Amino acid sequence: MIATKAREKFQEVGNKGDEFVSWIKKEFEKIEKDTSVDFSVGVDFATNGQERKERYIESKEKRSEQYIDLPYGGLQAEVGDYLLIMAYTNRGKSWISSDIGLHAWKRQKKNILYYSPELSQKQQQTRFETLDGHFNNALLRRGELEDEESYFEYLEQFDLTDEEKPKLIIKTMEDLPKGLSLDVIEADLEHNPDIDVVVIDGFNLMNHGRTNDRNSMTTTSRRLRQLFGRHNVLGVVTHQVNNEAEKANKEIDEDTGARIVKAPPIESYSESIALIQDPAMILTFDQHDGIGQLLVAKAREPIVGKTIDLHCNFNLGFIEEPQLTDLF
Repeated sequence: MIATKAREKFQEVGNKGDEFVSWIKKEFEKIEKDTSVDFSVGVDFATNGQERKERYIESKEKRSEQYIDLPYGGLQAEVGDYLLIMAYTNRGKSWISSDIGLHAWKRQKKNILYYSPELSQKQQQTRFETLDGHFNNALLRRGELEDEESYFEYLEQFDLTDEEKPKLIIKTMEDLPKGLSLDVIEADLEHNPDIDVVVIDGFNLMNHGRTNDRNSMTTTSRRLRQLFGRHNVLGVVTHQVNNEAEKANKEIDEDTGARIVKAPPIESYSESIALIQDPAMILTFDQHDGIGQLLVAKAREPIVGKTIDLHCNFNLGFIEEPQLTDLF
């Protein structure tokens, strides 16, 4: 267009510069529109048998690389693709996602990209330290640990020059001045192509466009799934179940008057139904006074409906299944 059509048009309009500018603007807009459309010829299933064989062999060889195990032995399931964690507000879903991310990083040597747009770097890092080293989280944040030497000794293992350790990249509110968006995640994954797991602690905290309505959240969910697949990473996303669903599912023990801990059902989705359609696995979580429950609300394996009980002491970094000795 520049080499031929623009030159001819410039000669044609003569000294009418504004007319030429208007014409070339329209031409560029047409080019932009044509080239911005994603296009794929698709796959011919009738003739790609060899390609499918190679994919199967690759999956067989890399199976351990594409999945993570959950830190809770009672859930014998491998997680791959897209995991959603749903809970009512202030129940501890961020502690669960931190625990899963830390387990994948430390025990399975996965490279983690962890987004926490609601917390500061200090808050998220001390949360990891509490889960990993069981330091009192409240005292750690205030700089009032009783045994500081143990904490300082613990920190010595995190050597900046050790390139063999997997990455645990944390991005929090101060790293996201314009908020967390799909473009930010895409750019980070392109900059860090070795990432295995992306944790997004707060789907509702993402930028979903100008409106932030149900339609824009549906679009975000669908594009997230495509992004995870395009970069071959596992996505772990937390989301808050709405307050109306909490009221509808609240149960009270008639004898004690205490609220019964019960993980919310899958129907308690919030703003967009796409959030329960897109993930390969959904865990819902509830917790009260240190008693927690996880429910497998959706999975590709035959464990849907399975629940496990947890003892939760977030301040000391313990999220564990009760032992038999705890029952007596």
